[in-house]
Amino acid sequence: MIPVSPNSFYAYLQAIVLGLKGMKIEDHAKEVLQYLIRLQSDFAKFREGFGLLGKHLSHVPSSYQNSEKRLEQFGQKLLAAAADSENLLELRPIERKIG
Repeated sequence: MIPVSPNSFYAYLQAIVLGLKGMKIEDHAKEVLQYLIRLQSDFAKFREGFGLLGKHLSHVPSSYQNSEKRLEQFGQKLLAAAADSENLLELRPIERKIG
């Protein structure tokens, strides 16, 4: 054993406390780093989904225009079918019930 004064013993204990605090800070720093890595992964997934959404949104106007054209064509076909059915009804002879 080496005799020490209370002041030097106190300084020695303070050095140990600082070392322990440093170790605790290091552990917290590792936790923070792991959390940031998970956040980075989540952000990459979000960015990928956001990009896909942007692509879909860029296709919306042309899809809408194509659908509008098809709807108009369908409407024209319905009108033509209605006109044809009216013409067919006019050409049919009237059936009379016997009885």
